[in-house]
Amino acid sequence: MLDLLGLDAEKAIKRLTEKGVSYETEITEPPGKPLENGYLKVIKQELVEGTYRLALCKVPDDFR
Repeated sequence: MLDLLGLDAEKAIKRLTEKGVSYETEITEPPGKPLENGYLKVIKQELVEGTYRLALCKVPDDFR
């Protein structure tokens, strides 16, 4: 299993695409006012029947 936790969504999806692996994404948001600006990060991953399921959350900065 690829370790994608904490990666930018774009980087995670690029890795999966390069490996030829199928994936699904779900964007989660905190309750209340969602962030308008930010970066999507992988906060959860599962491998179900050969498909990666990625939960993405918008964070206010890139943590770089």
